Formats: sequence, structure tokens, C-alpha cells
Amino acid sequence: MCSEPLERVIVDFGADTSFEKASQKLKEHYGVEISSSVIRAITQKHARNMAEMKNLKAQKNEVHCITGSADGVLVPIVEMNKEKNKNDLRKTRTTCWKESRLALACEKGSVTPVYAATMGSKDDAGEKLNQCVKHIGMGNKTSVHIVADGAPWIEEQVEKLFGDQANFLIDFYHMSQYLAEASKCCCPDSSEEWLKSSQNDMKKNKKEKVLSLLRKHTKECSMGKSCPAKKCLNYLEKRIIHLDYQSALEQGLPIGSGAIESGNRHVIQQRLKIPGAWWKKENAEVMLNLRTLRANGDWESYWLNKNKGVI
Repeated sequence: MCSEPLERVIVDFGADTSFEKASQKLKEHYGVEISSSVIRAITQKHARNMAEMKNLKAQKNEVHCITGSADGVLVPIVEMNKEKNKNDLRKTRTTCWKESRLALACEKGSVTPVYAATMGSKDDAGEKLNQCVKHIGMGNKTSVHIVADGAPWIEEQVEKLFGDQANFLIDFYHMSQYLAEASKCCCPDSSEEWLKSSQNDMKKNKKEKVLSLLRKHTKECSMGKSCPAKKCLNYLEKRIIHLDYQSALEQGLPIGSGAIESGNRHVIQQRLKIPGAWWKKENAEVMLNLRTLRANGDWESYWLNKNKGVI
């Protein structure tokens, strides 16, 4: 049985490092020796409790414009099949990688987003994005600007949740990766110049100019379907309505998804993808609760509400 101050220290360590290292840190800094299995149990207990705080409450104050993003990152998962061997689950152990999905939103001009994450379905991830947007202050007149890569599920969820109030933009860097590969085939002797010129054209919404160059090259290229310019052309044509970079720049809105990439690193990967870590799916889910709660600055609120008996 641990006191609450000790449990708070345990969860603090367990949230940021492996349970084994958390045990070592506890002994080094406080002279308290607790096994990694006990630290795991205490950390995950509080992480499950934090599920009651993870559903971000909608703000009553409506804001003019909200920016947001969503992305997926694979985490290592271990699964047990009880039907195969009920006596020794270790013999049924299999490992795989499953996608965790992170969403964020913030008011236009703010550098402090709110996060939500899930190991669940695309619809679950969409609901997390919805929670983030509503928490910032979604209203009938609020415009929502979502920047993400070309994953179809993100576009589908944005259209489903926000309709005409939202603008979905393909991340400029992600789009540029396709242009970069195409440049090596279209203009191998001066690929950097070709890429920069095409990027500038895309920013000025001269999309047809870029598409014309790609079409012309693909007709003459001997590589056929494997031509990177052909792949780039297909990518751009399928997403042409989501490439309005000029309007975004004129309105001071982001055209890159660097915020969600950063969030993936410091919210999810920094803890759930440390060397040697393999998670049961349900434990990965509760750790996402813990990591997003801390990232949103609700750590103190959790312990305060716990003391008041709210949680």
C-alpha cells in the first residue's frame, strides 16, 4: 500500500520512462525500493482513472478560427490467444504493430494545442478530433482548418464531422515529397531547381502548370507505371481540391503538419515506442490517456479532483 504522494511520484516516473527504469529512479532519488511490476500496476491504475478526464469538455466561448490535425503512428502490441493454450499464455504470445491515432486542435495563432489519442477505429479517432475542436470553442460560425497527410480516413472524418465549416489541406511537406521524387525523373540535371519552382507554383495555386509538366513527362518517360512523376501526378490529381495553399497563406493559416508530427514524437513515441516495450492494446490505450492528459496540462487537475472525490 503506497501513500498518495508516493503514488504520484511513481506515476510521474512511469509516465515518462520504462517501469524498470522508474523503479531504479525511485530507489536513487527517494531510497524507496518498489518492483517494476508494482510500478506498472499503480501507473496503469491511475491511467485508467484518467479516462474520466480524457474526454475534453466543449467550451462555451466560440472562437473565429480553429486549426487542427490528425495522424497515425504504429506502436508495438503483444496479443495472447487464450483459446490456444489456457494453461500457459506465453505460448500463445504474438507481436504486431497497430496504429495509434493522435488528434490536436488550437485556436488560430496559438502555439498551445490540446491533444486526444486512441488505439481505436477511424471513427474513434474522428471523435477525438471532434473533442479537441469543440474544446477550443467550436461554434456555428467557426471555421476549421485541418492540415494532414493524404490518409483517406482523415479527410473522411473531417468532412463527416465538420462539413462546410472545415477546410482540409494536404500537408505541404508531404506533397513536396512526391514532387521531390518526380523532380529526379523529370529534370535529373537540375532537380533541385525544378522542385523549388514547382513548390512555388503550388503555393501560388498554379497547380495546372505543375500538372501539365508532369503529364508531358509521363507521356515520354520509358519507365511507364513505375515513373515517380506518374505517381506524383496520380497523387495530386486525386487530391486537387485539397491543395489550396495560396488561400491558407493569405489567411495566415498553416500549410504544414509539423505540430502533429511533433505531437507524435513527444506524446506517443517518447513513451510507447521505447526500446523493448511491447504493450497489450488495452494498456497502450490507458497510457495514451496518461500521456495526453499530461501534454494538455491537466496533471494537477487530476490529482486535485482525485482528492475531492470527483474521480
